[in-house]
Amino acid sequence: MKIEKIFLQNFLSHESSEINFKGSINAIVGQNGAGKTSIIDGIVFSLFSESSRGNIKNLVKKGKSTGIVQTEIRDGNNLYLIKRDIVNSSNDFIAKNNIGIARGRKEVDRKIQEILKLDKDILLSTVIIRQGEIENIFKELPDVLKKILKIENLEKLTSSTGPLYSVQKEIESELKYLENRKIEYENKKIEKEKLEKEIEESKKKLEDLKIKKIRKKKR
Repeated sequence: MKIEKIFLQNFLSHESSEINFKGSINAIVGQNGAGKTSIIDGIVFSLFSESSRGNIKNLVKKGKSTGIVQTEIRDGNNLYLIKRDIVNSSNDFIAKNNIGIARGRKEVDRKIQEILKLDKDILLSTVIIRQGEIENIFKELPDVLKKILKIENLEKLTSSTGPLYSVQKEIESELKYLENRKIEYENKKIEKEKLEKEIEESKKKLEDLKIKKIRKKKR
């Protein structure tokens, strides 16, 4: 996975900035307050819809009502475009090779997780390194590698040739069966309630008829 481009509009200190990343390693340099950290924050928000500054709406540039982040990511032959709207999450979307594949914050989050197969901590320890954290990266490297190896091992176990594949399929089949049984149960429950209501109505009609009959006899 490679981040190729990010566009920031009304995002923290950036009014309208486009940053292109070339090669395999990129360094963001500049004076203090130039917006270097904001670029990293933009990438993190784009990929995980999270803010390191509390409320997500705090990412909007002061004096502006909304902000947008667009990121282009290449994964092999596939180019993904991720758009995030800070204020209106329903406008979030992700496209794969110019074809939309998800819209809305939750769906976009889920799709990105499928693509990345990495959580934020691993990403910030391998793909992105913040200012002043290089030493910490080497300290945390063993833990990061363990997490990555766990992901790789899990993929091997659950692949079509892995030992857990048949178990996974069996569980999925059982879950589908139980889901169908649940639907049947719900339908029967509705039918039962309907019959009980009809019985109660019939009882009431019968009771009314009895009362009318008694009244006629008294006359």
